[in-house]
Amino acid sequence: MPDPEDGEAVGQTESNASCVLTADWADGTHIFVLRIGELEKLQEKTGAGPEELMGRLMVLPARDGGIAASIRHGLLQPKATDLREIIRLGLIGGGMDPIKALALIKEYVDERPRAESYGIAFSILAAVINGCPDDLRKKSAAPQDETGTGQAAPRSASSAPSTPPPSSSASTPKPSGAPRSGTSTTRSKAGTTRTKNRGKAT
Repeated sequence: MPDPEDGEAVGQTESNASCVLTADWADGTHIFVLRIGELEKLQEKTGAGPEELMGRLMVLPARDGGIAASIRHGLLQPKATDLREIIRLGLIGGGMDPIKALALIKEYVDERPRAESYGIAFSILAAVINGCPDDLRKKSAAPQDETGTGQAAPRSASSAPSTPPPSSSASTPKPSGAPRSGTSTTRSKAGTTRTKNRGKAT
């Protein structure tokens, strides 16, 4: 069991340009951030970086067999503590007190079916790996400003992070977007997400 103080002050002095994920999960709307401090703690706890962890959480859509097919094809392979640590450190990175974060994890992750946590854990990782999708679109469009520098004025993104499918053989269906459990939505699953940039700490 992780120490509630384990994540205290993580990310408050160290930061990267990670996206801030705001999502409906558990008992309300919460902010999730994984900056360099949280990512280091996450790797210590799980033995993997964010890209490897995302690969462990790939779930095929229900039409392609959902969770059962994902396990057969080797896409869905989270370790025992992957889900709880991703979500717990995401909450702490978003500013939640570590003791409160641990209490939510115990109630809404440890005591609930694991499938309910796939979606939110995947979205937290996607935010730090892919960044804000609105920024990616701005970079590709590169609208000209009045000085002709081609730099767009910064603004917050409002859509959920996009997620690339994992590599797979021709006979293996490819997952589309964030994982889905194929079950009805429950209160403890992530709802609509909104993302925005968090700048570097000074």
